[in-house]
Amino acid sequence: MRKILAVLAASLIAACTAYGPVETDAFQKATVDVVPESEGNLGFAHSATWLPDTGSSSEIDEQAKTGGALLVTEKSVIWVQWERGNKRFEPVRRIPASDIKNVSRATFDDREAIVVESKDLKQDAFVLVDVDGSSLPAANAIEHGQAAIRQLITE
Repeated sequence: MRKILAVLAASLIAACTAYGPVETDAFQKATVDVVPESEGNLGFAHSATWLPDTGSSSEIDEQAKTGGALLVTEKSVIWVQWERGNKRFEPVRRIPASDIKNVSRATFDDREAIVVESKDLKQDAFVLVDVDGSSLPAANAIEHGQAAIRQLITE
């Protein structure tokens, strides 16, 4: 019974999560506007759910997931969340290219995620979704996101 309640609570939290503007042009403008010029060009942007590595264990915490957008620039991977009051994305997590060790895939809730592993072995997973949070993205979005991140890895 507790597992069922936990799943229902997680679903409700996910349903209430704001991913940002729904219109494609508004989403693109909002993501470009949040990237500082020092980061270089924006090579990839997609609505996503972030499953952060909380550091309390070696596993990604599915209960800590939040909605927003995954951005990949010439210099880093940036996680931004939509601030409804300000009507703009706010950066929450930045992973510099020099800190990225690996990019891979994992499956969470029957959805594939892009997993970014930092050199300190911290892992952040990003499940790409449409802005409504309920539907899966285009089939090539995960491949495109992984390729953009893979280009950052300097080893």
